Amino acid sequence: MNEMEPRVRAPMSSSLLVGAVSLITLGWSGQCESDRIESSTDVSTRDMRIVASVDDDGSAARIRVAVLGPTGEVSLGEDDELRLEAAGESVGLVLVDGDRPAYTAVSGSGVGDYTLSLERTDDASLLGLLIGVPPPFTLSASGTMAEPLQLGWDAGEGSYTTVVEVSGDCIRPLFRELSVDTGAYSIATAELSNLPGQLGVMCALEVSLTRRVTGESGPLSATATQKRTLVVDWTG
Repeated sequence: MNEMEPRVRAPMSSSLLVGAVSLITLGWSGQCESDRIESSTDVSTRDMRIVASVDDDGSAARIRVAVLGPTGEVSLGEDDELRLEAAGESVGLVLVDGDRPAYTAVSGSGVGDYTLSLERTDDASLLGLLIGVPPPFTLSASGTMAEPLQLGWDAGEGSYTTVVEVSGDCIRPLFRELSVDTGAYSIATAELSNLPGQLGVMCALEVSLTRRVTGESGPLSATATQKRTLVVDWTG
């Protein structure tokens, strides 16, 4: 059988579909045992794995999906249909125009969890694979040289990690993984170490908070993040 692109259903609603990512580096090095690209006609469903990522920055969520076989990525054929849904509506997946077969989409921010399905005509299908996404939030930050840098956001609960990062031209980068997501965090001035010659200099600090969940369920390995970033004027 000649290899052809799989059918991708049009979205039932355009409210979720903002656009499609043109080309993103796969970023899953080490997932495949070789650089071989396998045809789906040569790979049984039981030997397939699906790797997915969701990155939500508060304005949009970028999704990337790849199907892996025993020795490399799998190129889906005309009898395969890869579908993605969120909030009960279809999210349009687009085949990346690159050397490695992968599918991308961009949906609205904060739509909740995603459900991924691979329907196959001549073999078993993989239906209703859940990609859990951490809860969305709004981030605020304020502070001066004489006061701690105060961060605030919507507190949440769930099985995810929460990380605070601060960087800027006048300080050494700060990275903290929080043990509890309380919705507030204070960074003392002394913790924002000035670089040599930068004492008393005003600079812009990039402050970000990331919620991340990573997990495996059956054939699916997924990572999802909610990340918010602010820029704060700071005098060290």
